[in-house]
Amino acid sequence: MSARWHAQLKDPGQLGAWDRTMRAHRHIRRFTQSDLAEARRLLEEAIALDPTNSMALADLAFARHFEAVFGWGDGPAESHLGLGEAARKAVAADDNDAMAHTSLAIFDLFSGRHGDGRRRLLRALDLDPNSVFARGYLGVSYAFTGDYELALQHCDHAIRLSPRDSLLIIWHLCKGWAALLSERDQEAIEFTTEAVAANPEFPDNYAVLAAAHGHLGNRGEARTALNEFMRRSPVLTAADERLNRPFGTSALRERFLEGLRLAGLPNG
Repeated sequence: MSARWHAQLKDPGQLGAWDRTMRAHRHIRRFTQSDLAEARRLLEEAIALDPTNSMALADLAFARHFEAVFGWGDGPAESHLGLGEAARKAVAADDNDAMAHTSLAIFDLFSGRHGDGRRRLLRALDLDPNSVFARGYLGVSYAFTGDYELALQHCDHAIRLSPRDSLLIIWHLCKGWAALLSERDQEAIEFTTEAVAANPEFPDNYAVLAAAHGHLGNRGEARTALNEFMRRSPVLTAADERLNRPFGTSALRERFLEGLRLAGLPNG
């Protein structure tokens, strides 16, 4: 929570915004379509009560991000733009808020600007060296550029900082992404199995498992994982924009898609 929030919690409007933000905070981290929709509703109410609430704006950016990734909002492109808008407002509301800077870094990463995203994540860590959010997303940035060792270093650091955090799912999964994109398919399965244990509803668990099993030739396991993924992302083909992730190169993207094709995903 920012210093400004500490100073204003006795104001009725601030208290109402704070209550909605905290309720939304919990919904987002369940990572289901209905929870994200409820989080977005609560956050929009919180921001209406206090348009300069950097925490609510940053959480709204985070919710819009996952709507974009999984196609659960207004459409991937529209939700991604909503992420950027909310993140920029969060930073404008409080330039010393590490969470706000991390939300804008996510927008940079998923817009293909890895350098900008990493610089902003380092800025967030300067503001709060113990930010699990910023540390973990630094790992995410390296996972999607194929930097296996650095990805694991930062994701493991995030796990050590908060071993019971609801964001554990993302850090374990991004270790899986790092392994998959570095052609360590068995390790990808092992890491992602830990992610499933942390949150079995997160759709990308099954995308990584399907691709890794596909590359290993484990047809039954690959098909089972793909079915779980497609249950959460229906009518999916290899050309679908819901499969866009911040891959550092086209070769890394193709490795992921080829694994899904080997698992049985149609080309489209």
